[in-house]
Amino acid sequence: CPLTDSVTIGKYSSYFTQNDWILLAIPPNKLEETLQQLACVIKEDSLLVCMTSVQKQSLELLKQYAPKTSVYLGCHALFGNTVPSPAGQIVALINYNERIGAHRQLSKNLSESGLNINYLGLEEHERGMAITQALTHYCLLAFARTIIENKILPSDLLKLKTPNFHFLYAFACRVLKISPTTTGSIQ
Repeated sequence: CPLTDSVTIGKYSSYFTQNDWILLAIPPNKLEETLQQLACVIKEDSLLVCMTSVQKQSLELLKQYAPKTSVYLGCHALFGNTVPSPAGQIVALINYNERIGAHRQLSKNLSESGLNINYLGLEEHERGMAITQALTHYCLLAFARTIIENKILPSDLLKLKTPNFHFLYAFACRVLKISPTTTGSIQ
């Protein structure tokens, strides 16, 4: 169900059934409020999946609010919404448990769609993302800021581009195009 600031989940309570999969792709600052509302309507044996870049707070909130009859895990898609197909892309499943049927089924479905799955513990995920996402974005943002502060037109610099500069410039532009909410949650 689509959620906005003016919508409450209780309005949709009849849509929730036993063994539901609830994929939470929402801004981190809305997660606790959403989980508080969901806790009242989630049925037995449901799977809650938090799809965020940073998983620590999300998994702590899931542990706190998910009904005891439900299971949960983190899912971090390591690609954006601009890729034409999930085939060949990477997804991290955080705190995956092979003994839980819903975890296995989600993993199977993701694999069958062509995704490459990495199974990570929470600390391993957070440590890896600190480097592969946060540090990378920070470096690219610093690169872009340096160009701006030196008051050099990118068009002038591109006339002198080296292959490395060209790649950095392209990647910096890509990071700058990401929504501020997404970039902020990664940083």
